[in-house]
Amino acid sequence: MPKQISVLGYKFTSEEFKQKKAEYNAKYGYTIHIPDWYDIVKIGFYDEPTEQELKDYKSKILLKDNPVRYEEIRKLKQKKKEKFLRMMDSPTPNIVRNMGTIMTFLDDANDMLGTGAVVLRTAAHIAPKIAGRFLLGPAGWLLGAADVFNIAMALTRTPLPKYGGQKTFERTSELNPLSRQSKVRRAAKLRRIFPTKGEIIEAAQVSNQMTGYGLCLGPIVGLVLDCAFANYRIAMGSNVKVHVSAKIPEWKEISTAFRVVNAMSLPFHDIGQSPDDIYRDTLFAANYATQILYPYLQDWHPLDQIENAFGIEKIAPFPYRPSTLELFEEEGIDWRERVGWVHNNKLYASANEIFDYSEEIVRENVNRYYERNRHNWDGYLASQQGVVFGENMLACIEGEDMVQYDYIPTNKACSKLFYAGYMAPEFIPDQQRDKFISWLDAKFYGHSPPKVEDIVATAAQEFGIIFTQETPQR
Repeated sequence: MPKQISVLGYKFTSEEFKQKKAEYNAKYGYTIHIPDWYDIVKIGFYDEPTEQELKDYKSKILLKDNPVRYEEIRKLKQKKKEKFLRMMDSPTPNIVRNMGTIMTFLDDANDMLGTGAVVLRTAAHIAPKIAGRFLLGPAGWLLGAADVFNIAMALTRTPLPKYGGQKTFERTSELNPLSRQSKVRRAAKLRRIFPTKGEIIEAAQVSNQMTGYGLCLGPIVGLVLDCAFANYRIAMGSNVKVHVSAKIPEWKEISTAFRVVNAMSLPFHDIGQSPDDIYRDTLFAANYATQILYPYLQDWHPLDQIENAFGIEKIAPFPYRPSTLELFEEEGIDWRERVGWVHNNKLYASANEIFDYSEEIVRENVNRYYERNRHNWDGYLASQQGVVFGENMLACIEGEDMVQYDYIPTNKACSKLFYAGYMAPEFIPDQQRDKFISWLDAKFYGHSPPKVEDIVATAAQEFGIIFTQETPQR
């Protein structure tokens, strides 16, 4: 089926749609959708499926015969569904949306005519003089037609209120394509050789309409309208939410991310057996995996959908790639005898069993890795990734709004001391240090730490730790 030019596809909202939208908004409220990069910068679109392709798609025949086309139709249907839901969620009234449809049509037509004039104008300057004269004429005609659509847009945007309407109409009438000012303006445009920034943006929008590659500024205009009318909806007592569009990862990315999270504990089970770079890379991979999983888990979360998810027994990982199986065979290893979970060597175990066994081991292994690398950049970066991974994992499980973090009293107190210019002694006995930390945790947990002077005085009198503002001799 041939591609449909967007200028030919504008429609007004019907009464049936208005009724369905009213019922939808009464049940779910309104949502402002923040467009992402891919909503504005377009990188191609897919051909509309034929009737036969739709039949083969529904019956899954197309998945077997032409999986690439099947995936294109799936993405096309998903995009249309997302666009429909955004229309249903929009707080902008229907009458304004219909006015926006008219203005969008006029703007797109103006862009097409203006871009055509730029192409002819550029060709006229490049071509020989005789040929250039024949090209400048049509370029001027297109600019004149673009001015007609421009004045139509100006009149559409002008509400012409009782006061100030005359002045507004006079400003609009200056755009008359037959006026002397318009003719001078068009002549100046025809003398240009290179396109301006505005003409480049118009060309990018036309390119999107014709080929699917270019700019689409409609989502930005829709966002401005939605934000304006959202205040009205809130004042009327309606529920208005904000949704930031995120690229939902493909299933291949999601399954890979799940495998990374599942496998990340393996290097930490045998203390001291894996090289430090394996620990570092594992923490980086785990952090990135949770970032991929987060938007996917917002719409479908296994803990909400599966009863007693932590109690379900899971089969232990086993090799399945032909190259891996061939390697075991060459080495004379029967991998079937070696498959099993680390804590019980059995084929099945529940998530609760695995967590109970691995919690202390993984914590000790991670702490030992951090201790070994506390004074190098690898340790710094890996510890940062570990902290962010923990926050991301909690957000994936409980939701981002349920995750709150704060610094422990020891961190707060030490930060206050260092910002005030105090320095710790070169050596503090472990017993004194532990007592000082326990005092801070017990006395100030959940509260702001005391003044710097009180910390310094108590540390010296009670624990024999002397903080000084003088630079010690090293």
